Amino acid sequence: MDLYSWKLRILTVLFGIAIAMTFSLLIYGIMYYFYGISGINVIYFLLIFVLFIDIIQWLFSPYIIGKAYKLIKVTSNSDYAYLRDIVNDVAIRNKMKPPDVYIAMNGTPNAFAYSSPVAGKRIAFTKSLLDTLNDDEIKAVAGHELGHLRHHDVELLMAIGLIPTIIFYLAYSMIFSGMGRRNSGNFLIMAVILFALSFLFNIMILGINRMRESYADINAAKTIPNGSENLQNALGKIYSKTMPVKNKRNSATNMLLFSDGIENDLGRDYRSLVEKWKTMKTPLSIFSDHPHPAKRIQTLEKYRNNYDMNNFEDLTFYK
Repeated sequence: MDLYSWKLRILTVLFGIAIAMTFSLLIYGIMYYFYGISGINVIYFLLIFVLFIDIIQWLFSPYIIGKAYKLIKVTSNSDYAYLRDIVNDVAIRNKMKPPDVYIAMNGTPNAFAYSSPVAGKRIAFTKSLLDTLNDDEIKAVAGHELGHLRHHDVELLMAIGLIPTIIFYLAYSMIFSGMGRRNSGNFLIMAVILFALSFLFNIMILGINRMRESYADINAAKTIPNGSENLQNALGKIYSKTMPVKNKRNSATNMLLFSDGIENDLGRDYRSLVEKWKTMKTPLSIFSDHPHPAKRIQTLEKYRNNYDMNNFEDLTFYK
């Protein structure tokens, strides 16, 4: 994740908090002024409101993502029609309906899968990724991304992501509910506890996200011929191309939660980089949403000879 991505994430969070504060104050004022309703009833209303907004966001987020990344759908007449053929082949190997394929002309080498009941299942690749990897490596990346769709990771993370969100809004609402009361101190203490609980749940969700990324890597290794080796090479190429400048620790490096031990590898041959990661001691990154690349390489190495197109029973516990 580069510095721009982190700035965008931080700004999005701050913007979301600002909107939450505005809506909370507005709703609280309306409920109290017009209906004389306050306290716990307002909290219930806010929680229902948050749940409603999150569900709407989930249903229509693929369209928002498409606009944000300026995604172009790949068709049979497209210059990138071969990409759809690759994804279709991977989908057959995973015994699932092929998702719609999109391409982003801008951005660093990357790919991502996303879905909703309204928009269906989708997978997107950046042009820079296609320019960086060969077809076999792209197929391995597709195996990883379709693993996310196959394991229903979008729905899982959306569902558990509601927990800290609801706790956060509950804590925020309790601050307003306790204003002007004799026991307002108790409300404030409870709000602080809930804020801390929301933070801990977010740490837990990051851990679950890292686990699901590992499962998606394993899916590529088990369902794509030479998937383990090709995904290792893909990761090596992507990281060696996007790491900060050698021996120069800049602000972007400080923002990369996965950068410890790999910030000096820009320009290094990706094969030697992969070999280095195979024996590297991986740092603990509880604030990262992806495993350290060395951890991913070592996991893939364990599944190097586990490809079996017809053996899917042992992956059912991922679903």
